[in-house]
Amino acid sequence: MPGRLLSLLLAALALPSLAAAPAGAAAGGACAPTEVTVVVDFAELGGGSRTVCVEGGGPASQLFHDAGFPTEDSPAPGMNGFVCRVAGKPANGPCTRGDAYWSLWWSPPGDEPEWSYASLGVTSLDLDPGSFLAFVWHEGDGDVTPPGETAPAESAPTAAEVEAAADNGRDDDDDGFPWLLLAGGVVVLGAAAVVPIRRARS
Repeated sequence: MPGRLLSLLLAALALPSLAAAPAGAAAGGACAPTEVTVVVDFAELGGGSRTVCVEGGGPASQLFHDAGFPTEDSPAPGMNGFVCRVAGKPANGPCTRGDAYWSLWWSPPGDEPEWSYASLGVTSLDLDPGSFLAFVWHEGDGDVTPPGETAPAESAPTAAEVEAAADNGRDDDDDGFPWLLLAGGVVVLGAAAVVPIRRARS
C-alpha cells in the first residue's frame, strides 16, 4: 500500500509540468498548421535563434511584432522601409550597410521550410497560415544564408508583453548615455569655481 500511494503522489506531481507546455506549440515543438512559424536568428549579435508560433497569417511586419520581435526602420535617407533593428538589435553600430544587415526569408506552408530570400519588404510580404518567416542577421564577408535548424517553438507573447519588451529596449538606449561621466564633470567644474572665490576672500 505505501508503494502504491507513493506512485500516485509522483504521478500527481508530474501533471503540472505536462500542462505547462506552450499553447501555441504542437507536439515536438512544431507550430500548428493554422500558425506561422516566425524565426529570428541573431547570429553575431548574440542571443541565438528563437522560434515563435503566431496564429493566422498576414503581413510579415505584423507577424514579427506579434511574435515579440518589433522592428525599426532605418533612419538613413533613401532607406525607408528597410529594417534596421529587430527586437532592439543591433543596439548600436551599422545595420543597413552591405556587410551588416537583417536578411529576410520565407517559405510556403509545409512540414519543413524551403527557405527563399524575400524579394519584398516586411510590409509587402504576406504569408498564409502554415508558412515560415525568418530574419537572420548577416555580418561580414560571404553570402547570406537562411536560418539553420530552428529552435523549439514558443507560443506568441501577449500584446502587453510585446509593449513591455519595446519599452525595455528604449530604457536600454537611455542607459547607454554616460550619466556618471556627466555628473563627474559637473562636480569638477563646481570645485573649480569654488577655488577662485575662496582665494578672493583670503
